[in-house]
Amino acid sequence: MARAPGRNASYLVKMVDVEMPVEVEDVLGLSPSVNLPYKTSTLPVLDIITDVEMILGDVENPEKRRAVRANAATIIHNGISQYKNQPESPLDTAVKAARSFLIDHSELILTRSDKGKTSVLMSREEYHDKMGSLLGDTRVYKFQKANPTNGIQKRCNDLVDHLVALGCIDKWKKDKYKTQNAVAPKIYGLPKCHKDGVPLRPIVSCLGSPGLRLSHLVKDLLAPMKLLGNYDVLNSYGFQQEMDGLVLQEGELMVSFDVVSLFTNVPLEVVIYLIQRHWACIEERTDISLDTFLDLIDVTCMQGYFQYNDDFVRQLSGVAMGGVLSSDVAGIVMIDLLNWVIPQLPFCLRMVKRYVDDLFLILPDDHVDDTLATFNDYHPKLQFTCEREANGRLPFLDLLLVRDQYGRLTTDWYRKPSASDRCLDFRSAHAYSMKLACAKELMGRALRLSSLEYREANKVRVGDMLRANGYPKSLIRRLMAELSSSTVGPRTVQDDGSRQDDGVVPGITPRIFMGLTFARGISPKLKVLLQKDLSNVSVVFKYSNKISRLHTRLKATDPIELQSGVVYKVNCGDCSACYVGHTISYLKVRMARHKRDCRNEHEEGTMLSQHAIEMGHRFDFDGVSIEDREQKRNRREFKEKLHIMLNENCCNKRTDVNGISSVYAGILAGMKAART
Repeated sequence: MARAPGRNASYLVKMVDVEMPVEVEDVLGLSPSVNLPYKTSTLPVLDIITDVEMILGDVENPEKRRAVRANAATIIHNGISQYKNQPESPLDTAVKAARSFLIDHSELILTRSDKGKTSVLMSREEYHDKMGSLLGDTRVYKFQKANPTNGIQKRCNDLVDHLVALGCIDKWKKDKYKTQNAVAPKIYGLPKCHKDGVPLRPIVSCLGSPGLRLSHLVKDLLAPMKLLGNYDVLNSYGFQQEMDGLVLQEGELMVSFDVVSLFTNVPLEVVIYLIQRHWACIEERTDISLDTFLDLIDVTCMQGYFQYNDDFVRQLSGVAMGGVLSSDVAGIVMIDLLNWVIPQLPFCLRMVKRYVDDLFLILPDDHVDDTLATFNDYHPKLQFTCEREANGRLPFLDLLLVRDQYGRLTTDWYRKPSASDRCLDFRSAHAYSMKLACAKELMGRALRLSSLEYREANKVRVGDMLRANGYPKSLIRRLMAELSSSTVGPRTVQDDGSRQDDGVVPGITPRIFMGLTFARGISPKLKVLLQKDLSNVSVVFKYSNKISRLHTRLKATDPIELQSGVVYKVNCGDCSACYVGHTISYLKVRMARHKRDCRNEHEEGTMLSQHAIEMGHRFDFDGVSIEDREQKRNRREFKEKLHIMLNENCCNKRTDVNGISSVYAGILAGMKAART
């Protein structure tokens, strides 16, 4: 298989000298979001059935529910039959070769780059050396002897109980903020290919961490502090509308200031001071006292730690990139910084705009250095670099601001030199409508962010990008023609993803958005069926077979006994029986309960313990396997029933599969036969 039509370069950055076929290099360079086509053996039938049942769960009319379910089962059954006769595509063959290449070269890792939309192939040894060097900075990190997860989880839950006792949280809401099965946050690094030496950017994944749920409560309460300064740029569209046509005076200069490593350098003592100073803003929204709120800040912000391989590391300085509150506390400090700096300047600052750690300013050209020095005086940890306009041009976000000879500003769509042209590959097993939306959004963005004089050139750039990602020339020409025939107006903030009003319009039934796992030939037909018969439901496709599965798992893996939200299977060690169950607790906690039930003959347990006691058999609890993963209880319970029906000799009760319609019997029987 050759590269995608129109592409003459790879999107893979190779930091190792290794030979590979062109089709392997092409696959390794694909975007992690590219969805791979399914085979008969990998078709996510259980996910699709579960999605359909969750959508039908809101249908009150039982006759209508049965009719839609029957039609859905027919679509799924026919779709499975079509997959059996489906030939292997060139992309399937190339993916198989790429997977074999990575298995044969276990000394290499494949990951995405920090910026630039490229994939990176580097040696595992070099990656761990760079991570070791990063974590070796004793000013920021400190290795710990023990895992602090349980202690922090207990402290978080005790705080929730305290808030309930004080009446600050409704009793029925406490489970929303409590965590019973927390795991340590995980750190990994993404290569900064645009910088010399290719350092790693540390990212901390906080999924399942002990303070995750409580952090959302704190985040909502910190929201008023964002209103202490009106400097923020919400998106490129709003900034473009403000800058296009602006006239700069003689002696004025455009500059951008950038904080060096903002997140790991956020001074947390300043955050505490600012909360105390502006407590009146927060106090209006809650009955929580200042002391209790500072305890919440301490447990959600100040106790930063993470796991790297088998080690646990405390973060001594700043906040982790990836934390729920990281951008909020960084934003609070940046707003206070601007409020402190601006009054000290010996001139009237015409404009300052902030986007996370980037600042855009219009300054007198003879005051740039002293302004930078004033910014750097705010706190020793927060140091700025400066970029001045060159030849009347300055990039900011994905805009290039251009000053003409009269000082008037125009804007051009800007892409950094390190950026690749990678977008959603046309070969991806996404819905066709998704590919069209991707192409239209790219075209619309390039044109809306550009002043009139740059639009024709940007049409050519976008066309080249789309061709490089496999989009047919005829499709590109058609979309360009449609775009040219319509007026390309400015995009509003609301168009860019935010909403003005999330309220319910009186007299109109609110629409419910439900996910449906995407599989070609099946899911589009199911979507038409469901949206036709369920007028208040909007079905949105989910993509779960992404090429990111080829990427190396850089985060530490939780042992099976600490995993939760799973459907599991335990085999009997003395016969062919098995037991299928589900749990939201740690798997080790659930297994401990099973063991206890097997020892207590006089207590009513599960069918597992009944089988063990009546037959005198022992179950292989150490060999427990995870059959499926679902965090939501209703989905997990339904998946459990499906897996009971798929496993021979289950000792579960017959009533454990109540709720599975007989219309799925043929589908499940076919899956069961394929397993044997």
